[in-house]
Amino acid sequence: VRDVTEQRKAQQALRESEQRLLATYERAPVGIVESSPEGRYLQVNEEFCRILGYPKEELLRLGIRDVTHPEDYPLDIELHRRLVTGEIPFYRIEKRYLRKDGAVVWTEMLRSVVADPGGKALYTVGAVRDITEQKQAEAWAARLQALTGQLSAALTPQDVARVVLEQGLAAVGARAGSVVLLRERSLEVLGAMGYEPKVMEAWRNFSLESPAPLATAAREGRAVWLESLEDFAREYPEGLGVICLSGNQAWSAAPLKAGERLIGAFGLSYAQPRHFSEAERVFILTLAELCAQALERSRLYQAEHEARAKAEEALRRVSGLQRVTAALAGSEDPGEVTRIAVEEGVRILGAYRGSVYLLSPDGTQVEYAGNYGAERELHQGWERFPVTAPLPAAEVIRQGRARYIGSLREVEEAYPQLASALRHTHFGSAALLPLKVKGRTVGVLSLVFAEVREFPEDERRFLRALADPVAQAMERSRLVSDLRQSEERYRKLSEAQKRFVNDAAHELRAPLTSIQGNLEVLRRFKDMRSHDREEALAEVTKEAARLSRLVNDMLALARGDAGVQLRLEPLDLAGVLRQACAEARHLARGHRLEADLPERLEVKGDPDRLKQLALILLENALKYTPEGGRVRLALCRQADHAERRVSDTGIGIAAQDLPHVFDRFYRADQSRRRDPGGSGLGLSIAKWIVEQHGGQIRLESAPGQGTTAIVRLPLTGP
Repeated sequence: VRDVTEQRKAQQALRESEQRLLATYERAPVGIVESSPEGRYLQVNEEFCRILGYPKEELLRLGIRDVTHPEDYPLDIELHRRLVTGEIPFYRIEKRYLRKDGAVVWTEMLRSVVADPGGKALYTVGAVRDITEQKQAEAWAARLQALTGQLSAALTPQDVARVVLEQGLAAVGARAGSVVLLRERSLEVLGAMGYEPKVMEAWRNFSLESPAPLATAAREGRAVWLESLEDFAREYPEGLGVICLSGNQAWSAAPLKAGERLIGAFGLSYAQPRHFSEAERVFILTLAELCAQALERSRLYQAEHEARAKAEEALRRVSGLQRVTAALAGSEDPGEVTRIAVEEGVRILGAYRGSVYLLSPDGTQVEYAGNYGAERELHQGWERFPVTAPLPAAEVIRQGRARYIGSLREVEEAYPQLASALRHTHFGSAALLPLKVKGRTVGVLSLVFAEVREFPEDERRFLRALADPVAQAMERSRLVSDLRQSEERYRKLSEAQKRFVNDAAHELRAPLTSIQGNLEVLRRFKDMRSHDREEALAEVTKEAARLSRLVNDMLALARGDAGVQLRLEPLDLAGVLRQACAEARHLARGHRLEADLPERLEVKGDPDRLKQLALILLENALKYTPEGGRVRLALCRQADHAERRVSDTGIGIAAQDLPHVFDRFYRADQSRRRDPGGSGLGLSIAKWIVEQHGGQIRLESAPGQGTTAIVRLPLTGP
């Protein structure tokens, strides 16, 4: 009998050691794999199976070639050969495996060889550590470093969003992403990639209270990680229907902060459910932080750029305003003022055309004064329109306020009759500015732009500043023009007065000389024959009558010059003309005097003066028509006017004399200046009478073809 107690104890200890070794092998925190010299797997532990995603039984049917990334296999198998042949005792490499699900996993592997006592390799043993997250972190760090450089070159918020989305989607394998900015209580998409148009349409602008990860991140300032559709349904059940449009299965959203201020959110969407590792979360949050910093930097850059641009624009406008003021100060001609105002306004503000409209002296009409730029034909038909017209220029004059039209749509809504004329032009927007002098609107400066324009307050202030010197220059030019016209009128009146005095003295001298001569004869020759005495007295009587008519005519014109107004009343013009025609028949010696008068035609006028007017015209016609000739008086109604015509078959008037026939003491037939039958004031008085009635008078004549005097009188008076 042999005592085997110790032997059994040793065997038990060996079994326990083997069990411990096996447990250590299986539960090791690194993957352990035994491979044959040919590269077939002999044994693997649980961690190695987890790393590759295979069950042990399936993995043991594979080898190194089957699960190694094609790009890493040549190096790995070459080192394995050298290890088996004894060329190297071990080797360490970083290599990529292909998981069963197709994913790539990075590992660090240390492989050694187990040989028999004779040195022949029995199998190799490899320790494999999963370094995928480490590699991913390194890749993300490199990407973040590159991103930092790209963001430093991004000058606009849109550029920042584009760079962040491109890098973010590529780095984490997201399907789509967006950057949104906070606008009071809503979010506005600054940039987006990968979304279908229908999704973008639904989420281009959305409420800060919306059931969505981006809204939560921007509202609460915390990151949101939704790893599956089930996570989304638990977090946002009311938003599930809309989000299903995208077809995504996982979402992440990180707040964008400038210091402590929330400015928006950065979100990514994934096609498959996803587990967000700690490294991935850090990367996305870092990406959001860099995005926020770049957005704030671009905002400051943009603000500085805009401020500089505004300063330069303000300087340019001030220089332009000074140029306009200087140019206007040296201009006294209204047309030149209009040209400078419109031309400089177009140049300074970038308008493509401009116009000036002025209020008529009587305040009832708006008149086109000048244009600069294209489409001059647009003003055809709009050269003059009532101040009450439903047009923007008339509205500005009526209200005394500027009118800013931001688009053609506004024209269509407010001024439909004008829209049709503008629809086929380059019209985009317009500014109409009142030209004011001492609080009174005297005109409008209109500037038209090719683009739609909002006219911010600083631009409106400049436009008002531009209108002020234009209005002052327009008023100054008007005053200068009025002064020149007054000077010209005074000069003409002075010349007319001198001529009138000379003509009056000449005309008065003739009858006075005749009267004085005949009276002197009667005084010296008291015993002259009775026949001669009667002849002398008749001559005195005739010249006295002529003198009386001359004085009366001069008094009538003097009263007109003094502004004496006639008293007008309703009357029958046809009846007045019949009376005048009857009185004129005694002058018609050998003439045919015809009248074509309606039974009745009422006008508003002075009956005595209208009769005097008719007698003047009839007397002139009879006087300068040879015996046997015809003189015709006609009256008819023309719309809202009464038109009378006195026509003759007399000697006519030369073309060069027609413009002067209404001048005082002017006679076209110079050979008859000494004609004792007239004073040379008849047509001057006729014109005064017509003007007092608010009418017009003109002569149509040609030598040898007779003369027609045409008088048009309003039916209702002036």
